[in-house]
Amino acid sequence: MNAICTLNTNLLYETVVKANVPFFRWAKWIDEYINKEFMRIVISNRRKGQKNKPMTKTFAAVEK
Repeated sequence: MNAICTLNTNLLYETVVKANVPFFRWAKWIDEYINKEFMRIVISNRRKGQKNKPMTKTFAAVEK
């Protein structure tokens, strides 16, 4: 994936804490979370009939 992503780190922190992920597993959890969110957006766009565009958009721009 050559996507450039911008993330709300405060929201990401709140999410990982609410998920009760131990600190030493945060890096792996965050990596998996970002990948799942990215794929969710790509699949959602395909279902809507949108063609794939170059993967240099932020998550926010990809969702639009």
